Amino acid sequence: YLPQKLSLKKNFPITVKEVIKSRVLNTKLLSDENIMKWLKMMGIGELLNEKMHVLSGGQQQRVVIIRTLINEPSILILDEPTSALDPDFREGFNIFLKSLCEKKQITIINVTHDLSELNLKNTKVLYIDKEIKYYGDALNFKELENGGGSHV
Repeated sequence: YLPQKLSLKKNFPITVKEVIKSRVLNTKLLSDENIMKWLKMMGIGELLNEKMHVLSGGQQQRVVIIRTLINEPSILILDEPTSALDPDFREGFNIFLKSLCEKKQITIINVTHDLSELNLKNTKVLYIDKEIKYYGDALNFKELENGGGSHV
């Protein structure tokens, strides 16, 4: 599970490395080399020993993403994972998620308000607004959004 935002007390003295290691379930994945690989993949390789409270919201979110993905889950539940990310990284992150789905066969449940991020083939959408408005293929959903019409 990847929360929308990490809740840390202001000035809590925990490093990026400690945050990532705090949720690693498989000790084989705990090596500094593996953590550095993930940090570099997320574009924050220089932050290994930085304190979390000095990082920007987007950098903190990337650390939480790593903490979640380093465990190599088979199911990933994301709660607004890109809300704190800058637009340039957001696009790359969505491409990264797509590759995870395809290469690692990970099931991803992504809770989002940003429907523009729907760009994956073989993706189902459950659109809820007080009631179920649509359930089905993401590509069909985008067509309905672009052309109007009924969702259900």
